[in-house]
Amino acid sequence: MVKLTAEERDLHTRIVGALEKNLITVLINFRTLNTPGSPVFSPWEAIAPLLILLMTSLVVMVFVGIIGGIIALLFALLVYGVMVRPKLIKNMHARATRMILYSPQTFSTLWEFGGIALCLTERPTALVQAPDGSWQAFVRRLLPKAGETLDTAELRPDFTSSVAADGMTLNAPVRDRRTPS
Repeated sequence: MVKLTAEERDLHTRIVGALEKNLITVLINFRTLNTPGSPVFSPWEAIAPLLILLMTSLVVMVFVGIIGGIIALLFALLVYGVMVRPKLIKNMHARATRMILYSPQTFSTLWEFGGIALCLTERPTALVQAPDGSWQAFVRRLLPKAGETLDTAELRPDFTSSVAADGMTLNAPVRDRRTPS
């Protein structure tokens, strides 16, 4: 169980309020979070769609022939890349956001695992990445307390290149979280 101070619980409340007001956005690194051991990993969601598509192409191969099976396999790969994988990313993003909103302890667990980042909606370059970044400093500096407005202080632009075009994922290097660094 993660022990949090009263200040950290208050900072988490500010994160929840900022998410509800759409002041901040949650970004995920799908590769990091889609691994066993991740707090938001779903093994069936990771395996079942691909397994169904591959089994369907195998059935086509048995009943139609090798050429039909290869065409079905190529079609299955196209469906997976264009339709299934974006849906998986969206579902994982939703689970990560729900975990952040649920409680300070679940947020802390997800933050310690990594694979997420918080950024200002209006300024995606104002970003803090888990687990190395200090979410507490990010909240203190950039998120308003009740009744305040956003801080317009100078922001660090060093994470600009890590935000993907879809606004939900990070293009950060993947680190294996199963082995200690």
